[in-house]
Amino acid sequence: MLLAALLGACSKSGGENETKKPNANQSRVKRGTNGETIVTLDAPAQQRIGLKVTNPAAAQWQPEIRGYGRVLDPSPLAALMADLVQAHVAMETSQREFERLKTLAEQNNASVRAFQAADAAAKRDQVLVESLRTRLALGWGKAILERDDPPAFVRSLANGE
Repeated sequence: MLLAALLGACSKSGGENETKKPNANQSRVKRGTNGETIVTLDAPAQQRIGLKVTNPAAAQWQPEIRGYGRVLDPSPLAALMADLVQAHVAMETSQREFERLKTLAEQNNASVRAFQAADAAAKRDQVLVESLRTRLALGWGKAILERDDPPAFVRSLANGE
């Protein structure tokens, strides 16, 4: 009888506490019928980890577009652009020299030979610039030359920006 009283006193009572506390041995991770993993979290756990469930924002569905491309090394483009800039500077310089000698030749202060050499240099530099522009357009597309500042654009490509 004493044994029965001790067992009765030691047994758990108070069904309210049992329903409030989840079983520690019960797993929160379960497998669904299709093999998906299901994690069950009670409200305090969701609040503790900062989990919030909201409706997604409305969006327009965009169908997938398949495209192909290839990665190009920008160093040949950068070298060609550097050549073009250098040729452009040479063309401007030789054109200014030609204009100076033309003015001097009109005043009979420059030799015909110097005037002809300046004219040839200006034309040669102009042809070189046009040749490099054509190579750039054929090899890399006209869009590069149509930009506001092609050398800055090529620098940004070479720097990976």
